[in-house]
Amino acid sequence: MFIDGEAEIKFDDSNLVTKVLPGEIFGLMFLILNKKKKVSLIAVKDCICYRIGLNHLIEIFGEEYLRIFETLLIRSALQKDKYFNKIAAGIDDEVLLSFEMKHYIKGEIVIESKSNISQYLYVILDGDIYDVCLI
Repeated sequence: MFIDGEAEIKFDDSNLVTKVLPGEIFGLMFLILNKKKKVSLIAVKDCICYRIGLNHLIEIFGEEYLRIFETLLIRSALQKDKYFNKIAAGIDDEVLLSFEMKHYIKGEIVIESKSNISQYLYVILDGDIYDVCLI
């Protein structure tokens, strides 16, 4: 977690560069999705950064650490949404735990055109959805 300063993340397999600003957490999606990716984290300004290892996270939160982090991410995504932002903080963790998380591979269909999307709420935590066509 960055407390002060600014850094950039450079993904080794692309030219993509992402800024990390004070208060932001880096690495959470890699933990949740169990992604192994090589990155460089480069200080753009003087930085103060805290880090904690996976073993310590498991010691602190137990084996349910992934579900705890998933609920934090879902709550954060809802707080950023223009419809849910006013109520997201008050949603019980039990409700957030009822969300099912699935990792989709690039090109995989998330919702089929024959599906009734009125039965579900989708929260996209990482990545982009392209070529969406509602018929």
